[in-house]
Amino acid sequence: MKLNYKASNIANAEDLTNKSFLGVISELGSLSIASTDMSKVKISSLIFLLEAGGATREEASDIVDDEGIEIALDLVFDALQTSGFLAKMQSKEAEKTKATKEAVKSTEASENSGKITKN
Repeated sequence: MKLNYKASNIANAEDLTNKSFLGVISELGSLSIASTDMSKVKISSLIFLLEAGGATREEASDIVDDEGIEIALDLVFDALQTSGFLAKMQSKEAEKTKATKEAVKSTEASENSGKITKN
């Protein structure tokens, strides 16, 4: 899916959810995927960002469900950059690798959480 960040799409998403586009972007901690702490990414915020790019709620949900959080974030950041909302990102491949490692680490921690071990 091609996201299109334009004022009307963003305003529609803000009106429907009562969320601030810039507020959600700042929730990610930065405008660079390389420094995004994956453990702090809220699914509702990710869905909102996809909707602000013109996706319907169902399309946004399908992207997250089918492609995963990392790919969904990558789609968002690529579209934000293309639309001019983000400056050109340097070392994009290195940033993607770091974000993927963060996601794997967060997922592993989540999978191990609550497990009881014997000493």
